[in-house]
Amino acid sequence: MLFMAILIFHYTVSCTKSNTEIVKIESIKTVKLFSDSIYLSSQVSNLIFFNDRYYLSDYYRGIVSFNEVFESFTKEKVTDFLTLMPQCYMFTIDENQEWCIYDSPNNCFLKIQNDSVITKIPIGHYKVTLPSRCVFNEESILCAIIKNKMTAAIIGNEKISGTCFPTINGLDDIRKPCHSDRIIVRDNKNIYTIGRGLPIVQMYSPNLKLVSSYNLDTIDEIAKTVEQEKTDKPNSYFAVVKDAYAFNGNLFLLISSKRNGKYECNKILVLQNKNNIIEFNAFYELENKIYSTFCINKQGQLVVANAKTGGLEIYEI
Repeated sequence: MLFMAILIFHYTVSCTKSNTEIVKIESIKTVKLFSDSIYLSSQVSNLIFFNDRYYLSDYYRGIVSFNEVFESFTKEKVTDFLTLMPQCYMFTIDENQEWCIYDSPNNCFLKIQNDSVITKIPIGHYKVTLPSRCVFNEESILCAIIKNKMTAAIIGNEKISGTCFPTINGLDDIRKPCHSDRIIVRDNKNIYTIGRGLPIVQMYSPNLKLVSSYNLDTIDEIAKTVEQEKTDKPNSYFAVVKDAYAFNGNLFLLISSKRNGKYECNKILVLQNKNNIIEFNAFYELENKIYSTFCINKQGQLVVANAKTGGLEIYEI
């Protein structure tokens, strides 16, 4: 069955400038050594909090998990199904303990349950930007892909069964298809698509109807980065948004920038869904310079992976 997202034109675009002051915050805890003498590498590409456990993809160990107090460190068996073990740059898990992982050498998704591959879904000539995120939406998977101007696909049980989230008129550049790339995340109510290089956030309902949009370049810090890093190269862009996470009506973005010519990825932008309108909530600067991924735990704490020294930092926000 082919699904198509039908855009409605009476959605709300939030673009009013507001007080977007960046607040510096300090971590309340740093975790480098786990209870069984295991260290994380500095190359953690995905981090998820789900059913009272953290799940992450470590370059050297694959997908691992541990409990809320950072104990009970376990290597997840789904890693064994990857062609190039243990590297995994995109995965998700649902309430039924069904996994979806991306196997990059074969350009396919694997659905795994009870330690068995139940479906292998090749995506042909489509490309994904890694690391990234994919999400379950009922029986399907939503994943951002690039082919010409397509930005996302609905992946069914055997193949790509439809497309959604078309490119954004007036912002996407047909000469630069890479600008169509998105990060897709969701909470228990809505689905969000975030432009990596284009300063746009869109919120969709579970039936893939556009609800609200937010232009990130209304925030001075982001507008300066977008303007500074403009390039005419057709296959190149500066990833302003490195990662994203949705939790309890809020959308959290890990923001990249350059300061005095040096790359930094250490700011967290928080947007809130207020009566189906995306609004600015807060903007934080973390204590170190480069982070790779993050999640929000059930207490609402920010947990980030340090991409320079390894380990996790926990912040109250």
